[in-house]
Amino acid sequence: MVQMTEAALFDACRILFGPELHLNRDFLFYLQPGGAKSAYRSKAKQTHPDRFTETEKKRQNILFQDLTSAYKLINTFLEQREKGHIQSMRSAGPGVRASASTARTRPPASPAGTFYAGNLPQRHLEFGLYLYYRGYISYQQLIAALVWQRAQRPAIGEIARRWGWLDEASLRHILTARGAFSRFGQRAVKLGVLTPFQVQTLLRYQQNLHKRIGQYFVESNLLDAQDIEKLVEELRAHNQQVATGRRSTSHPY
Repeated sequence: MVQMTEAALFDACRILFGPELHLNRDFLFYLQPGGAKSAYRSKAKQTHPDRFTETEKKRQNILFQDLTSAYKLINTFLEQREKGHIQSMRSAGPGVRASASTARTRPPASPAGTFYAGNLPQRHLEFGLYLYYRGYISYQQLIAALVWQRAQRPAIGEIARRWGWLDEASLRHILTARGAFSRFGQRAVKLGVLTPFQVQTLLRYQQNLHKRIGQYFVESNLLDAQDIEKLVEELRAHNQQVATGRRSTSHPY
């Protein structure tokens, strides 16, 4: 198992996503390989030595090597996290806060009656990811929104405790179990403290309590309410199109 410090991971994230990003464990929890890869490709195009004059190449070589090393470290972390090998890390201080300077230039909304296809992945998308792939928000802003949304709802462990499904000792046992970056529900089932049915019930109840992620973008002045309504309709069309395509593939005759 690869050992890595929280500080080194945060330094790598700042190299990859920008120094203006304030980080905590939630960023590492939500970070996905696709987002890291996208950020790396974008930065690699900006810093590659071949784009610079001979006098600048030496400095750019160092920056490019730092970028590549940062990406490799983050990739290693994501692989270990996926396998459940990441152990608990020390707290990292301030939460995620996306600077206004990281905001993307918003593309024009699709004309009425049309649907944007662009480079959207042909799979079901949640609203935050849809905004990211459309270019309305940066990856940092997506993470910040997810962290905000998560903070609006009670943890499923707390809900289970209120309902009498867990006592304080069981709750502490789950929280301190090995594999700190795996989901709480997964750990609870693995430890035999909760059943899969109970976890699903808790997650459905929790989902009903949190605020819609679009509210974050309105409150942050990244989008207005009319933008959100239009984009929700476009997302619905995208997901319906994907579902229809899957059914056609499953039943070609």
